[in-house]
Amino acid sequence: MPPSNRHLIIAGTNKSGTTSLFRYLADHPDICGCDKKELGYFLNLPDKEATALFDGYISHFKNIENGDKILLEATPNYIDGGHTIAKRISDLLPDPQLVFMLRNPIDRLVSYYKSKQGLTTSVAHGLALDDFARKALTLAQNEKPADADRDRLLAWQIEKSKYALLLEQYLEVFPASSLAVYFFEDFQVNPLQTVQSICKRLGIDDSFYDTYTFHIENRSRHHKNSRLRTTASHVNRDLEKYLNRVPGLRRYLRGIYNYLNTKPGKTYKLDPELSAEILAFLEADNHRLATLLGEKFDITTFPKWLVG
Repeated sequence: MPPSNRHLIIAGTNKSGTTSLFRYLADHPDICGCDKKELGYFLNLPDKEATALFDGYISHFKNIENGDKILLEATPNYIDGGHTIAKRISDLLPDPQLVFMLRNPIDRLVSYYKSKQGLTTSVAHGLALDDFARKALTLAQNEKPADADRDRLLAWQIEKSKYALLLEQYLEVFPASSLAVYFFEDFQVNPLQTVQSICKRLGIDDSFYDTYTFHIENRSRHHKNSRLRTTASHVNRDLEKYLNRVPGLRRYLRGIYNYLNTKPGKTYKLDPELSAEILAFLEADNHRLATLLGEKFDITTFPKWLVG
């Protein structure tokens, strides 16, 4: 079995800066990022014995012979799986640290929609923003789950912002000391503070970031050509493990793509009344979240979307 390393997983949530956080932490000399940022290993585990599963997971990390590196991956959809994913992680990894980044549900939904524009395989494809959000909310409000996979995925774009419900399921498996919760709004303003906080939790030197340049990764953009957008998405998926080894080349190629197939000036704003309906649907869970964060994580300062 490979050396015994510590494990750090950015487990949620999507469109909340997890790609940027992964890149920043993976650059630290005491941390080894996996060959693919969104590894998704625990989403669908194969039917193998534990040792083989552990070896399969470790194989995604390079140059860790001494066992002194913290192994990092970031799959924001892990939070979506609640207790099931938490149990899979707990069964396989010894004492992992899990990081959750939470974001204003409206902003997260709009960012998700924006990021999927031009991607023909997306559930948002062909829908205007308000139509997408209205349909997702209507499906989420239905007591009987939708039958079609597309409808279930649409409803989940609202349901997945029930952060308290999902975090409570992780707390059924892990002690609160194994979980760290941050807000995207704070991270966006001061990424240094967030990475320094994580370094302190891990017991590693945070002075590495004193002169660090915090590039923004995976920014949502407006794409000119849908086919090129979809092709680029597949190419990035296939080559990610190689590009992760040369971050400068990755940023260079992304710059070329942005020049060729993205354009500024496209803004998205959800209808205010529809936004209010979505927040009302999530209100009870947000109250539970504020209480949970205070009781379990000693967090008492919240962004406006949570206290409002």
